[in-house]
Amino acid sequence: MQKLVRFCAGGNRVFLPIARAHDCIATTGAYGAPEIDAGKFPMRNRLICLCLAAATGGVLGGPAAAQSVAYRFEWVGEGGFVMRGGLSFPADLMGSQVVLEEDVDCFVIEGERDGQPLGRWALGMLEDDTTWMLTFDPVVEEFIVYGPEAPMPQAWNMDGLGYDCGAEGFGFNIGNAAQDLCVNGELMVASQVDPRRPFPVERDDNFAFPSDACHGTMLMSSLESD
Repeated sequence: MQKLVRFCAGGNRVFLPIARAHDCIATTGAYGAPEIDAGKFPMRNRLICLCLAAATGGVLGGPAAAQSVAYRFEWVGEGGFVMRGGLSFPADLMGSQVVLEEDVDCFVIEGERDGQPLGRWALGMLEDDTTWMLTFDPVVEEFIVYGPEAPMPQAWNMDGLGYDCGAEGFGFNIGNAAQDLCVNGELMVASQVDPRRPFPVERDDNFAFPSDACHGTMLMSSLESD
């Protein structure tokens, strides 16, 4: 699971992704920044935030700043339903067999019907009780769909019953019955398509993620509220 390092440099807080916890220790030595007890900054959602006090100002580069890859996607359902979104994860996972929800750096989906907005969901909106499952094949570059070994490969703010996206929420699910949407806590039966239909994506490393789509935004909000 990707960790995040918080650099406190000249009063500017910058979140940089790293691959492993020991990279943080290496970064400490490389930049001469003392390590601060991460226990002072409890994080939800299984994230680990290691806060360092940097001796220099500005954004710090170097080996700790791992590269990410990004994709855009569009899903077209029945009844005029459309969902668009973006996904980002560390580039070193491109050779993996699968990318899961805990690997994701940024994620956002937005829905519409006949051109009218329906709602949205972003990774920064993730709560402890949010339904959140993602399964992505980085080799063929597409989301995994329903099959014998993947009974519910995607559950983006929507469980298999289709009712837990929230009173003013939006979600997407792929299960054994269909690929479908949830809007305002209701299953959109009219949106359903074959659960086995392929779900390809398009590589776009310049995808413009909104401010609440990435883990860094969520971590900063948590730190400021502690």
